[in-house]
Amino acid sequence: MSDIVYAFHKVTKDETNRAAEALTEAFIDYPQFVGMYRTKNKKRYRSQVYHTFLFWLYTLKDSFYTNDDVNCVVCFEKPTDKNPPSIVGLLPHPLFLLRCLFYQFSIRDFIAMADYLSFTDKYAKKYLQPNDSYLHLICTVGKARKSRIIFRFFLEHDEGAPFLLETHTDDNIRLYQRMGLDICETTSWRGVKHCIMRRPNDADFDYREALNQINKMDKNSGLSM
Repeated sequence: MSDIVYAFHKVTKDETNRAAEALTEAFIDYPQFVGMYRTKNKKRYRSQVYHTFLFWLYTLKDSFYTNDDVNCVVCFEKPTDKNPPSIVGLLPHPLFLLRCLFYQFSIRDFIAMADYLSFTDKYAKKYLQPNDSYLHLICTVGKARKSRIIFRFFLEHDEGAPFLLETHTDDNIRLYQRMGLDICETTSWRGVKHCIMRRPNDADFDYREALNQINKMDKNSGLSM
C-alpha cells in the first residue's frame, strides 16, 4: 500500500486556520453557502464561509484530516466518534465568538448554519447504520485531484467499510457510484440538489482497480463534495 498512501493526519491546532482557508477556497461558490448567507458583500460573504469552517473545525476537531501541504481536507466521522456539531462546542472559545461578531457573522447566520446542519442531520439519522462512518466533506485545492485523494484516504481508513455521504453535483454522483456507493435519496435544501449516498459493507471492493479506472478518466482538479 505504500505506493499510494497519501499520509493523512488529523488537523492540528496550528493547521486549523490553513485548513479553513483551503475549505473556503474549495467551497466559496458552493450553492449551499450562497443560499445560507444572502449577502451581496463579497468580503463579508467570504468571511462568513471561512468562519463557518472554523466553527466546524472547532466542533468536529477530532474528525478532520489533512495532508502535509494542507491542500486536501477531509471530515470523516467514525462510528466511535461522539463529537456532534454544536454551538455549545464553541462556549470554551469566547475569543472565537467575538471574532465571528467582528466579521459580522450575525445571529441570523448562526441560525442559517443550524438550519443546514439540522437538514443534513435528519437524513444522516435516516440512512446512517450503526457501524457506518460518515464522510461529512472532502475538498482539494490547487493541483490535487479529488478522485485520487478520496481513494487514497480510504485506503488508509477502513478499506471496504460502509460509509455515508451527501453530495450535490452529477459529476460527484458518478464518481461515488464508481466507488460502489448507491443513491439512498435525492432531495433539496433551499433549492439546492442534495443527494444522500451510502456504500454498503464490501470487503471485496477493489479500491486499487477502481482508482486506476478513475485516474484514466479524471481530467478535473480542485473539485469538492
